[in-house]
Amino acid sequence: MRPTNPTPRDAVAQYPDEIAELYKEQGHLPDGVKLEEGYYCNWDNKRFFIHARATLPLKDVHEGIGFGLWVEVSKEDFDKYLGAENDDSKYLQFEASGKLANNWPGFENTLGLKARIKAINKDEKVYIWEVLIDKPTDPIFEIALKMQRENVDLRQRILKLVQAWMHDFGPGES
Repeated sequence: MRPTNPTPRDAVAQYPDEIAELYKEQGHLPDGVKLEEGYYCNWDNKRFFIHARATLPLKDVHEGIGFGLWVEVSKEDFDKYLGAENDDSKYLQFEASGKLANNWPGFENTLGLKARIKAINKDEKVYIWEVLIDKPTDPIFEIALKMQRENVDLRQRILKLVQAWMHDFGPGES
């Protein structure tokens, strides 16, 4: 089984928000919920959730501000995820698209946003790698994602300029 312990500084959502609300109301998990804490959740074999690590900025997996959030995925992706549990090569190739099953801590209206998750390291849980803004949400969250993309774009442009310069002025030329 993949590691499920969160990084100590992470804020972790124990359940998908919808299940958390029902748990609060009823005092127990709803019928039909199969939960492996910090790993996966299957609700009546109709809805499937994977617990993922999320950071802001998204791709700063070691230094970013971390969260443990749930992503709802298709049955096919859920089965693929469980099938990669004991196979490092399958796990490292795992990628899936789904939607956020929690509001991102500190931001409003992020529940249900489209997200892409993927394995980064064989000994860590999957990461939320991309979030797509497809509905009105918290403007600060949108700015955080936009600035991150712009920083990546800027770094890519600088890298291309440096590579072009190195090509034009190879070793021994100035």
